[in-house]
Amino acid sequence: TAYVPRLLNGNAADWPVFEKIALSGAHACGISDGSDLYCWGSYDMAQFGDGRKGDGFDKYSFRSQAKYSEYLKPVKVGDSKWVDIAALNQNSCGIKDDGTLWCWGIAEWGVLGIGDVFETYTADTPEDSVTYTASFQALIDSGDCFAQFYSKDTAASQNRRYPPGCTSPVQVGTASNWISVSGSTNHVCAVNSDDELYCWGENEYGQIGNGEAGDVYSTLPSNYDLQTTPFKVEGSFIAVSTGYNFTCAISKEKSVYCWGYSGLGISGYVGNKDNPQTTPMKITF
Repeated sequence: TAYVPRLLNGNAADWPVFEKIALSGAHACGISDGSDLYCWGSYDMAQFGDGRKGDGFDKYSFRSQAKYSEYLKPVKVGDSKWVDIAALNQNSCGIKDDGTLWCWGIAEWGVLGIGDVFETYTADTPEDSVTYTASFQALIDSGDCFAQFYSKDTAASQNRRYPPGCTSPVQVGTASNWISVSGSTNHVCAVNSDDELYCWGENEYGQIGNGEAGDVYSTLPSNYDLQTTPFKVEGSFIAVSTGYNFTCAISKEKSVYCWGYSGLGISGYVGNKDNPQTTPMKITF
């Protein structure tokens, strides 16, 4: 634990010079001054996007970190050039210099933005019975993504289920005009050059802005609580920032809008657990 700022990239041989960084609870990613993407911290659920992932609770969880030395220095992610990056709990999303948007990490809660990954899902013992959509199965077959897996939790004397995911970046849609992306916990929002804002992922408290909210512990495949592909939020926006179960954005007219479940204490803004704000609400100061 560091109680004062520490210089990390003072040694150029180990650390690049960064122009942007993004942090989650257990990993970080940054874009260097050469537009290269690096990640460090925990890669237990493929958050790095460089082809690696942990094998489950006992070996690579950030709670045990048997190979802690591998987490300490930035790992370069491919050879692409990048302009923006977001880090979520167990995912990362970034925009390449050609304007395309990519995500990687766990394939739950719709965070990847590529649609439903489960065709069928039946909870079973000792392992669940699942089939995948044709598009996600193709990503598994190509080696970019992996299927749901199980790992022995010795302390609990049971197998622990881990979600499917992607160890390499997978493209979100086909658009090539994205300019910024933000992610927090299990939802993502991004703005394009046409001042359009799109959000996707978990929507328990209306943080997607699509007018709906619901019980996050829904039956898979996903229903209205999860937005598995980008949803266009009504209005024109030039910037967005995602928080824990809420979202705020700046409109083209430079007004601030927020939605979801927020503890910000904004005057006139409800957005509580029992009455979430499910569409953008203009904030007055």
